[in-house]
This record gives sequence, C-alpha cells and structure tokens, in this order.
Amino acid sequence: MENSWIENIRKDLPELPRTRYLRFIKDHGLTEYDAARLTEEKNIADYFETAVHRLPPNIPVKVIANWMLGDLFSLMNQANITVSQLKVRPEALAELVKISSDGEINQSGAKEVLAEMFASGKDAAEIVEARGLKQVSDESLISNLVKETLVENPKEVQSYRAGKVGVANFLFGQVMKKAAGKANPQVVRAELDKQLTSV
Repeated sequence: MENSWIENIRKDLPELPRTRYLRFIKDHGLTEYDAARLTEEKNIADYFETAVHRLPPNIPVKVIANWMLGDLFSLMNQANITVSQLKVRPEALAELVKISSDGEINQSGAKEVLAEMFASGKDAAEIVEARGLKQVSDESLISNLVKETLVENPKEVQSYRAGKVGVANFLFGQVMKKAAGKANPQVVRAELDKQLTSV
C-alpha cells in the first residue's frame, strides 16, 4: 500500500532537469552540450518539446535545437527577453522549420522570416506570402530557365564540356538571376547538371 502511495507521489512530481537532459540525449539524439543548454530552464525545455511535437517525423529534432540555440537565442539576447516573453510560439517555430526544410524558402529567407516573427508574432506562412519569399521548385519552369541560360551562353557550355567544370557556378548564377533568386537551388543544380551532361 505504501509503495503505491510513493509511486503516485513520484508520478505527480515534475521531471527533474537531469532526467530531462538525459532523455533529450537518448530520445532526440542531441549532443550533451545542446541538451544541457535546452534544459537549463524549465520554460526553455517546455518550449523545445512543444515545438518538437509539432515537427513532421521526417525532420530531425536536431534542426529545431539548432534554430533555438542559434538564431532564436541570438534574437532573445539582443532584445534581452526570456522565452516566456517570446512572441514566436513553439508551434510557429516548428512551422518555419518545416517550410524551410521542405525547400519552400531558402536559409537566408528563413532567417528573415524568423526575425519578422520575433518582432510581430505573425506566423511564418503569412510572412512568406506577404514578402514573396516562396522559392520556385516547379521543375518544368526551372528546366526552361536552365535551357534558356545554356542557349544564351554557348561559350561557357562548350568550356564546361571541355572539362572546365567551374563554369557551372557561373551558369548557376545566371539561372538564379533569371529566377530573381527565387528558384530552389537544389532543383536548379540538379537540372543544370542534367542538361550540361546530356549532349
């Protein structure tokens, strides 16, 4: 009887920071350093876990940890605020990480969106839409842009095929210029390689 009473009390106790720290390493694959920083304060650990629960299973938890320990903490330090004063809800951070990981916006765009979220409390999707930051991943559109670029730069294409592979970076830049910097870089690179190597 006494044992079950003790068990009930133990169940009602909040998780100890050390236990949480070890769980973050074991369950989320975090480094000891990251786990230590994320469990320094209960509010930070709670925020992290709420964001993690909103993350799709295909995105590593480490990505949320990196965003929090990097850009988010940096913004908080500059503004001299604590996690409980944040306008960025953990669910909103998870949404930003998803949009960024899916390639809808590039890394610098994602940082810009976070800064706006931090200042205004708006959601990532709303900011991406308003600022026109969404990346173009449409393969047929990118394929046409690459084709146009190669037609316009025959000398460079010839140089590339003659072994000067560094020319690909110039051509990549030309495609990105045509796309006003909004094309998904991974898709552009893949399409460029494909068209350059097919004679």
